[in-house]
Amino acid sequence: MRDSLENAGVKTGPVENVADSSGVALINTDAKGENAITVMAGANGHLSPVDIDANVELLRRAGIVLTQLEIPMDTIGHLANFTRQEGIPLMLDPAPAKPLSSALLSCVDWLTPNETETCVLLGRAERNLSQSELEDAATSLLQRGCKNVILKLGARGCYLALADGTRRGSSSAQGNRRRYDRCRRCLQWSVRSSYLSGENAVNSAEWACAVAALS
Repeated sequence: MRDSLENAGVKTGPVENVADSSGVALINTDAKGENAITVMAGANGHLSPVDIDANVELLRRAGIVLTQLEIPMDTIGHLANFTRQEGIPLMLDPAPAKPLSSALLSCVDWLTPNETETCVLLGRAERNLSQSELEDAATSLLQRGCKNVILKLGARGCYLALADGTRRGSSSAQGNRRRYDRCRRCLQWSVRSSYLSGENAVNSAEWACAVAALS
């Protein structure tokens, strides 16, 4: 795996080996493109606050930090506090879905849940959200403390709720529901890349949906 990352141009210097398997996410997808993901943390479960502290100089050079919930929660909390103290934007993909404290969410600059994760975060029954429910859910997440929200909606694109009051949907990922998980990852990385290039959030999200539609 390390060789594969290095061949792709990823710098693996800070990556350490542990006596465990690599993390695995098994993705089961039905005919409509809906999926269920089973996560086995493996080596990811060994990432600790000590590892964060050992790499603070590397993290301080980051334009934005992206993390998920596939590492221990105390490590995520430690990372979130560090990025807030250092003024580094934090993007959190709250997967696998689980409730999160307002203290953690208040450290998040960009929260990027799908509909299931949104419902779990808000303690609501899991379902596809209508347009009015999207705005209400996104606003509720902002009230929990995060600065900006991008709700990922599969083939329906995404819905933005920003700190400046912007509320806007983008549906350019239409027609790619069967490849939803790939679109989800592509959209998130595309938003990050576009944002770091200086684009505003709306343009970043629209470009990311277009890229995800081609993934």
